[in-house]
Formats: sequence, C-alpha cells, structure tokens
Amino acid sequence: MSVLAGSKRVNIRLRVRAAALSLAVGFSISPNLASDKGGASPQAKPPCNCRQLSELARNPRAFTQYGLSLLELAKKEPRNASIRLALGEYYLQQGFATLAEAEFKDAARLEPGNPQPPLSHVRLYLKLKDYKAADALLEQYRHRFPESWDFPAMQYMSLRAQGRDSEAERYLGELASRNDVPQPKLLKATVLMTQKKLPQALLLCDEVEGRWPDFSPVRLLKAGILYRLGRADE
Repeated sequence: MSVLAGSKRVNIRLRVRAAALSLAVGFSISPNLASDKGGASPQAKPPCNCRQLSELARNPRAFTQYGLSLLELAKKEPRNASIRLALGEYYLQQGFATLAEAEFKDAARLEPGNPQPPLSHVRLYLKLKDYKAADALLEQYRHRFPESWDFPAMQYMSLRAQGRDSEAERYLGELASRNDVPQPKLLKATVLMTQKKLPQALLLCDEVEGRWPDFSPVRLLKAGILYRLGRADE
C-alpha cells in the first residue's frame, strides 16, 4: 500500500470517529471534519497534559470542542504520535475505550521509543479491570524501557487493584531495596504518603535526599509530606 493510500484510509477513519463522537455527545460536527469540502473548522489547540485534561472535562462544551480540535489536528497530521496519544487520552476520559485503545496502539507504532503510549494503554486496561491484559502489556514493555519507573509503579497499582496486597508490598519492598538509583525508594515513599504513613515516608525521603542530593523530585515529595505534617515552614 502506498503512503498516500494509507493516509487516505487514516483520514477516513478519523472522520468516522469524529462523526461518532459528535453523535455520542450531542454536538454537531464541524463541516470540514465530516467532509473534504471545507467549511468552518474548530480552533486547533495543542494537546493538554493529564491535569489540564481533567480540568477541561469540567466544562462539557469546551471539552467536546477540544476533542473536535484534536480530531482536526489528527486529520492534518495522522502520523504525529503526540496528537494521536492526546486523542486517545481524550477518548479515555470520555469512556470510549475501544477508540482510546486504537489511538494508543497507533501512537506506540508511530513512536516506538516513547514509553507514554503503552503506559496510557496499561491505564486503560486497569480502568477496564482487565488485569490479565494490563500485566501482559507491563511484562512486554518494562524490559523495553528499563529506565522508566512508571512501569514498576503501574505493576504495583495492578497488584493492588487485584487485591493482591501482600504480593504488591513484597514487590514494592524488593524495588525499594535497590541502592543504585533513587526512583524505587521515591516510589515507596509516595505510596507511604498515600497510606498516610507520613513519618515513614519522610524518613525514606531523607535517605534518598542524603544519597542523591541533586535528585529534585524527592524535594517536591518531601515538601508535600511536611505540609501534611503541619511543618510547612521546614
């Protein structure tokens, strides 16, 4: 298949998704997303990060407009992995699991060196409670991206979500016993903070800060712990 033919097929698929999205959320589709004959298009916006996406979702009309803008961007740049990933995140936020999965797979294929598309794909499976698929994907990618500590974090989340708490704690303990890099201990400190075990979390942060004084993420976490302990001045 030629590149041109492939691009046409992608554009047709995106237009179909745009039409389905407009029907699902009750908004009229922009004419040039439904047809190649022009018409007013929604204003194109850069992809949001996860926090911005959550904030935008509070305004249904603006959120839908953002989705249509992403579809317009994806139509113009179907091989842009960042846009396809953002579109997948949008679908995931809207609850369109099948569409989200297709975008995550396309983004991973377009940019195989980026760990974010498979991470988003794992989050999708966890949201669907398809733990077998999530674990299989984690096993596939955590060896491909050994420098990314998001995959071990996701593995811990998957074990906890399955009710395998003791196994999850053993897994986290094994990770945190490593002394060659700071990320596993920071992950355990984060978990301790979410469990409201603040003194233990603070001790672990102090250990990380002592060993790796230039590792800035630990200072951010430590500040949050101190604030929760009522020691914000420190």
